[in-house]
Amino acid sequence: MKLQNDIIIKKDEKIDKSDIDLINELKKLYFSKIGKDEEDINILQSSMYKMIKYIKIINDIDIKDLKLSTFRININNNKYNYCYIYSSYKGGVFTNKYIIISSSIKSKDGMYSYRLMDYAILSKIKELNDISDFIIENINKKKLNSIKVYSTITNNNFIDNLQYSKLPIKLLSLLLIVERNDSNIFSQDLLKLFNNKFKHPINDSFTKYGNVIIGQKIRPEYILKESNNKIVVNKDNEININYIINGMILNYVSPNFSLFFKYNIYSYYNVNFYDNEQLINKIENSRTLIKESNYNKEKLISLIIEHSGDTLYNILSHKKWKYIGNLFNDYELFSGYLFQIIYSIMCLNTNWIIQNDLHLNNITFNIKNLNVSDNSYSKFIIDDDIYYTKYLGVYPVIIDFGRSLILGDVDKNDLIRKLMKFSELNNNKKYLESEKKKLFIQYSAIDIFKITTSLKIFLDNIYIKTSNEIHHDIIKLLDSISIESFNILSNKKELDDFASKYILKKYFNSHLSRKEKINICDVFVYTNIYNNINSTHKELFNIISNNKKLKLKYNNFLYQMNLLLQFGQI
Repeated sequence: MKLQNDIIIKKDEKIDKSDIDLINELKKLYFSKIGKDEEDINILQSSMYKMIKYIKIINDIDIKDLKLSTFRININNNKYNYCYIYSSYKGGVFTNKYIIISSSIKSKDGMYSYRLMDYAILSKIKELNDISDFIIENINKKKLNSIKVYSTITNNNFIDNLQYSKLPIKLLSLLLIVERNDSNIFSQDLLKLFNNKFKHPINDSFTKYGNVIIGQKIRPEYILKESNNKIVVNKDNEININYIINGMILNYVSPNFSLFFKYNIYSYYNVNFYDNEQLINKIENSRTLIKESNYNKEKLISLIIEHSGDTLYNILSHKKWKYIGNLFNDYELFSGYLFQIIYSIMCLNTNWIIQNDLHLNNITFNIKNLNVSDNSYSKFIIDDDIYYTKYLGVYPVIIDFGRSLILGDVDKNDLIRKLMKFSELNNNKKYLESEKKKLFIQYSAIDIFKITTSLKIFLDNIYIKTSNEIHHDIIKLLDSISIESFNILSNKKELDDFASKYILKKYFNSHLSRKEKINICDVFVYTNIYNNINSTHKELFNIISNNKKLKLKYNNFLYQMNLLLQFGQI
């Protein structure tokens, strides 16, 4: 993933006058959730800004019943799916509605892309034809001829019209515009040529939603054979978890997650929708099993979600301190980010969720606002305690819930097997006699153990060996929390509550003291976690439906909320 300039909120970003009523109503709702004593906060630099964008995106974008297609190019024996298009089919006519343009980001469980925009943007970029000519002139014809289109649409005429038109080159041109400084697909030589030829800034303000960048995750639902030869579906709880997460974001519980907007499920698709060999192998194995069994469970699921920036692994590997600060020399900043990650793990745990795969590529940094003063802080209220973390305009974000565990769905014996890997006990009698809830609470330490241990290993292998200077208290903090979480997993330390809450109270006392003359930019209240997403959607529905102007402007949002409140999905 790459940080792009288009995710920076601009100082001169204008608020639509027609939204003043909406902002005023949301302001009342915001302060009712975070407390009246915080009314000096600049609400457009706070997380209330995200609430406004959420309403606009739900109102503007609707992928229900749309078909999905992808464009793939083969460069130096590497395959890249560089664009996805959502299209409608009505009255025998296909209409392209949205495009998602970026180099895909690969994961073991799915593929991420970002920059969702209206298809109509193609007609508004006056330089696009010139850039298309540049691509034809500078990219090997064999490579351009390798572009293929794959679709959930079975109509061959539609696919041929996409593949053999000028569209694939135009979309490649659009990708070159948005990735003109850094790209997985284009060579550095080509990027240099492009920047020399097109020296004037090209209008690349493709997002209408400020710093909320819309992305997509696609993943397969397939079948697999377990060690006992039982055939099962790899179905997960990602959609349900995303709705729970929305509740935490919109109730100002935590800023450390991505907003979730819509999803579609397709029963027909081509395996080439993915350029990730791991996923392709899983699907092909699944298809072999389908032939051997009575199962026919294969699906493609597309999730429209907020894109939340660059991964922690990339940031550490390339020392991208520009936006997030120097993590290894500033102890207060580092411990503040780690506090937020563990705080968000606690929020998941409170909802009986374990992320279960929390490594350095599943933490990203979401640029929220770069126009903050040097002495800015976020405030986190946990019961009677108030924590302060330094705020540079970015938050760490936990992503990817494809492997997550939910108490209601997890098998007790599976938890026992997982815990036995850490235990020194010779038998599992103690585990068998324990309630599933207690085992779940014990295993919840896994996310803290994985992320602190991953950071510790990274420092040992990359930084210490290259004589990079790291604040000694950072090493000490990671060591202590890693050992503590391991002791909980291995049953050396028994807890009655989640490890996340215990570790926050034990290791982050330095964030309890409020410094003099600080600027509070955001407030998050842990107890708001008990306000579920349905109650928040009802509040938003009532705010908009009770105002004639807002009702007219956000009519589709009201329709979508009505679907959610009635059927639990949009």
